[in-house]
Amino acid sequence: MLNEKKYEIPAAVNKKNGKCIPDDEPVFLFRANDHQACAALMAYSIMCGFSEQRDAVTQSVIEFRKWAMENPDKMSEPTP
Repeated sequence: MLNEKKYEIPAAVNKKNGKCIPDDEPVFLFRANDHQACAALMAYSIMCGFSEQRDAVTQSVIEFRKWAMENPDKMSEPTP
C-alpha cells in the first residue's frame, strides 16, 4: 500500500511548547541510517530561509553526518 506508514509514533511532543502532534496529522520521519536523509534535510533547510527552523535542521544534518561517519556499517538505502 503506497501510503502505509512504516513506523508508529505513539506521541510526538514539541519540546518548545509541550504540545502533542494531533493523531490525525501526518508525520514524516527521517533516520540517520538512511543514505538519502542528509540530502533531504539540507534541501529542506534551504527552503526554511534564515530562521530558527533552519538552524535546527542544520544541526540535525550535522548530527546525522557525525552518526553516519561513526556507524558506516549501519547505513542503508531507504526501503518501503
